[in-house]
Amino acid sequence: MSRFLDAYGQFERSLAVAPPTGRGLAENQQTATALPLRGRWRSELENVVRRVYLSPGSLAPRVLTFAAPHPLRGVAKLSAHVADLLASSVSRQVCLIENTPEESVRETLELPVQAGWQDVLNDPGQDIATAIVQVGQSNLSVVQAGTCRSARVDARSLEGVDILRQRLEELRQRFDFIVVDGTSDILRLAGCSDAVALVLQEGVTRPDAARRLRHTCEDLGATVLGAVFTHTEI
Repeated sequence: MSRFLDAYGQFERSLAVAPPTGRGLAENQQTATALPLRGRWRSELENVVRRVYLSPGSLAPRVLTFAAPHPLRGVAKLSAHVADLLASSVSRQVCLIENTPEESVRETLELPVQAGWQDVLNDPGQDIATAIVQVGQSNLSVVQAGTCRSARVDARSLEGVDILRQRLEELRQRFDFIVVDGTSDILRLAGCSDAVALVLQEGVTRPDAARRLRHTCEDLGATVLGAVFTHTEI
């Protein structure tokens, strides 16, 4: 199961969530999602989407990044489900960015093996459109992790950060909302995101690790909305 926002204080009292400052989105009549989701998880992640995007006062961030303070399976799939649920709930264009390949998502959505996020970050001259795949006729698109095997650009350099920021800006111009799997790249993504949500595993994630990640993200300029708590595979 997962819990969002309110459970943050239960995990560590000093980790206060950001107060709601937005107006929330107008919810559309929900259409079918592209990714199958089991009942309990669907209910929980629908609640995440509702709290972050649809409720009165919600922030509705243009770029939301999910990140864990330690290697954690499921962040990529969780990000995909949130993007899918959001796209099915609003009449807006939604884009999912994968940082790590998630084979089950690719197979279910029948995505081709092609250039992706790492490729366009590694080659500033490559058209961002070559990395975008629309899911059927829906308002959900995916930028897969990609096929890049060798790096021309040092991701940790100023050039690497500038390219990431530029690529996100290009996607902002094409999509209303972007959901990012922040696995392995949160230190660069946090400063370029409107908001970050932490993914914490109950019984595994240490409070001090969650606290450090939260403070790091805030130091980089990100609004930390709260946390998704998980102890089961999606």
